[in-house]
Amino acid sequence: AEQDATAAVENILLAVHMLGLGAVWVGAFDEAKVASILGIPAYVRPIAIIPIGYPDEKPEPRPRYPIDYLTHWEKW
Repeated sequence: AEQDATAAVENILLAVHMLGLGAVWVGAFDEAKVASILGIPAYVRPIAIIPIGYPDEKPEPRPRYPIDYLTHWEKW
């Protein structure tokens, strides 16, 4: 279930970006407090918080490593 939830979060982040909005994946929080505040049943575990809104700034893209630095292909 955790892998399903994290895949869903990533898809939400991509969809939010495509809509021109900003979002961030928050994974460090007190699960019990969040569950209590939101009235989440005891059998449900909160996995992520995703604040969504309009970005206040538009930073330049970060530099990326070249694909050859990140991959290795073995020729057989």
